Amino acid sequence: MTRSQLSLVVEGQSEERALPGLVARICAHLGLAEPVFRRPFRIKRQRVDRDLGRALTLCAAKMSGKGLLLVLLDSDNECAKERAPKLLALAAEAGPAIPKAVVLAVREIEAWLLAAAESLRGLQGLRDDLHPPPDPERVGSPKAWLKERMTGTRTYGPVVDLPVLVRHIDIDLARQRAPSFDKFCRTLETLLERAG
Repeated sequence: MTRSQLSLVVEGQSEERALPGLVARICAHLGLAEPVFRRPFRIKRQRVDRDLGRALTLCAAKMSGKGLLLVLLDSDNECAKERAPKLLALAAEAGPAIPKAVVLAVREIEAWLLAAAESLRGLQGLRDDLHPPPDPERVGSPKAWLKERMTGTRTYGPVVDLPVLVRHIDIDLARQRAPSFDKFCRTLETLLERAG
């Protein structure tokens, strides 16, 4: 069985380092073949509208037009349901006609960690009695929420901590409590099945 190539477009270094591990976890959980990851492409948030098409075209070229493209961005304070279709339209206009998808994490990707907080107890300096907030995707700053729940002098550092924590989150809990994570899982599954 040939494994699909997957190129990711993300905003920051922490997502660049964390997403392959998270995608691998989701694939294992869903019984899907893990794709071959191409080096993620980083795009600055303030330049997404202008540069998304170029980013996707470059990613597709590196895969010789054969593979999958997945864009994952934080919605921050924007409405993900309104913003995602606009970005998907930009992506659809871009470059070659290979399978691609856009998902926005509501607030920040760290909201997905909050959704499965109990599965992260004791990891990376997080407290042993960690409990999720009532609505993880409504927490104003998920990064600050994590920082406040670190023990001792430890503080949350996305580049160091996010790649480790996504490898331990309980996929089912995160899907139940964070609709944008469930959307990410469903989108990834659809994308990989289309390629398969």
